This record gives sequence, C-alpha cells and structure tokens, in this order.
Amino acid sequence: YGVFSDLVRAIDTATEETGFLRFAMTERLLISGRHQALCAVDATRRVLESGHRVNTVAALLEKIVDEVADPMDRMADKLGTEIDDIEERILAGEARSEMCGALCRARRTCVRLHRHLAGLRVLFHRLEQKNLDHLSPALRLQAGKLAQRLDGLDHDIVELRERSRLLEEEIHFKMEEESNRHLHTLSIVTTLLLPPTLVTASTCPVTIGPP
Repeated sequence: YGVFSDLVRAIDTATEETGFLRFAMTERLLISGRHQALCAVDATRRVLESGHRVNTVAALLEKIVDEVADPMDRMADKLGTEIDDIEERILAGEARSEMCGALCRARRTCVRLHRHLAGLRVLFHRLEQKNLDHLSPALRLQAGKLAQRLDGLDHDIVELRERSRLLEEEIHFKMEEESNRHLHTLSIVTTLLLPPTLVTASTCPVTIGPP
C-alpha cells in the first residue's frame, strides 16, 4: 500500500494542481482512492478499455505510474516549444516585457513539475534499493525502470527551468541596454536644445583690500 501524487484532471486536460492517489494491493487486487479526478487513473482506465491487458497487479500499478508521467511529459514538450520560440525572437533582436511574463510562467510550471517529480523519484529509488525477492512475482514492481523514466523527465524539466531563467536574464539585459541607449540619445538632444548661455568677463581690474 502507499500514496503518490498525480496531476488533477479538468474536464478536457491536465491541470498544474496536484492531488494524491492512495492504493492498496494484493496478488490479485488493486484498490485506489482519491478525493479529486486524477489524470493517471482516468488514462489507465481508458487504456484498459481499449484492449490493453496487464498480467499482474504490479504491472497495473506500473501502468498507472507511466500515466502519471505522460501528461507531465506533454507539458514539458509544450514548454520546450514555447521557450524555443522565445529564444528565436530574442536572437532576432526582440526584447519585450511580455516575453518575460511568458518565461516567468514557464519557470513556475517547471518548478511545480519538478517538485511533483521529486517525491516520485525518491519513492521508486528507495524501492529500487530494497530487496523485493521475498515478494511474490505479482507484487514485484520494476522500480528501477520507473525511476529511470522519472529521472529523465525531471532532468528535462530542470533544463527547461534553467533555460527560461537564462533567457529572462538576457531579456532584462537587452532591455536595460536599450533603455541606456535611449537615455544617452535623450541627454544629447537635451544638450543640443538648451538655450545658449553668454558668459562675459569684466575687463576692469579688481582690487581686493580693506574697505
């Protein structure tokens, strides 16, 4: 038995909100419970209804965990496409404040996904290190395989988070450079438009002494 997190499912898509799936299983039965609609359970149900079969209860749980990773994988692909597009615009010379907003949202999503994956990775890495030989084959999870997939996904998400941070810093730098150029131009124009000041010097000798 155990509990792990999953993304909450809206009517037609996954959200960034996290819920928890609680489960207990025997050699022939898996029972799950959750307070909210979760992506992994619904996706697994649809896969089974389409004809996919699992041989053991452990394989069913592995399928659920695979479906936990799938929506996050799709989110990472979408974020990667958005970040690639922003990077292309930056290289083309654009630097706009709304691009910073998009990168900030991407970073926030990456942080949430990374936090979500961290718990799952720790769970299956710990399970991988335990000796499961005393369990029946129906209960033996392929913890190493699951941990490897979660590690790869988490690596991609952390990389996207770093890219978005660096691009955001580059945009701020370019915007500061542009602002400095405008201020420099403005100071030159202001100087040129100032009225001329005539400075005259007296030609009379000045004597300094007591009154």
